[in-house]
Amino acid sequence: MILPSPPGADTYGCITRLDKQKVASVAYVSFGSVTATPPHELVALAEVLETSEAPFVCSLRNNSKVHFPNGFLDRTTSQGLVIPWTQFDVLAHTAVGVFTTHCGWNSLLESIAGGVPTIGRPFFSHQTLNGRVLENVWEIGLQLESGVFTKHGVLNSLDKVLSQDGGENEGEHKGTSTTRKERHWTKRDLCG
Repeated sequence: MILPSPPGADTYGCITRLDKQKVASVAYVSFGSVTATPPHELVALAEVLETSEAPFVCSLRNNSKVHFPNGFLDRTTSQGLVIPWTQFDVLAHTAVGVFTTHCGWNSLLESIAGGVPTIGRPFFSHQTLNGRVLENVWEIGLQLESGVFTKHGVLNSLDKVLSQDGGENEGEHKGTSTTRKERHWTKRDLCG
């Protein structure tokens, strides 16, 4: 396996912002450099990120930003960042508690290396199989309920993963160790 190069300069202030967040509290969203997310799904995702009030980092191609609701970027400047690409550095940060991904192979490997549970939204080809494997075989994440971004589906998935207990045992956290390497996430942890 070829590992990514060591962390570089914090060009977008992303790592600095993550340093100020609680462990496993940030939602990271990225769909790689090839996938084009349908505009209506970007709108649903933006609405959930804003209403959830969870801190977030979103790595998207610049041409995807035009599909966000009017004023979204301005309203969420203190809550989150929308940047081009810093995936490995972000996934290695302990503040990141969930990775919403297209289920590309490299993204899954980086998520595993960082110990970050995933919410999968496969788009094509091998991504569908990878999504099934991450949920049903490796048990380290969830796939979106309807297979696409809907406000309800994303919000429900974020709640399950960020609460770390599937929403069933409020106040009782699983996986509460302070270092990423000590965590072991399973579907049972996420779904109860």
